[in-house]
Amino acid sequence: MTESATTFISNLLASATAKHAEAIAAVEARPIDIERCRAADKQLADAELLLIDVIDTLEDAGAVESVQLEGALSDLQHQRELLAEGLAKFDMAQAMAGQQQPSPWATPWPWISLALIGLIVLQVVA
Repeated sequence: MTESATTFISNLLASATAKHAEAIAAVEARPIDIERCRAADKQLADAELLLIDVIDTLEDAGAVESVQLEGALSDLQHQRELLAEGLAKFDMAQAMAGQQQPSPWATPWPWISLALIGLIVLQVVA
């Protein structure tokens, strides 16, 4: 493999590592910020694409396949799946919170029923 190819691969790996580190730091930061986590998902996607480019470049150059890189890609994809699952659960919880049922006392029927019961009690007592 040529020196330029080695430099190219090193740069891709460095970029992927930096994006992964930023994404993990964003997810682990407290308090949890959903928008920061959504940005972290995009960074993980970018890191995944960079790692795929590295693997493809190595295969195109005829280099020996790296089991470590493929394992790292698998781990990265798993991390993205977990983050996507967490974001989906958050979105579902937000949607459920927005769909709370209105109070039954906001309709006229409980008040009418209460008034009728009151009238019946007054007639019985009187």
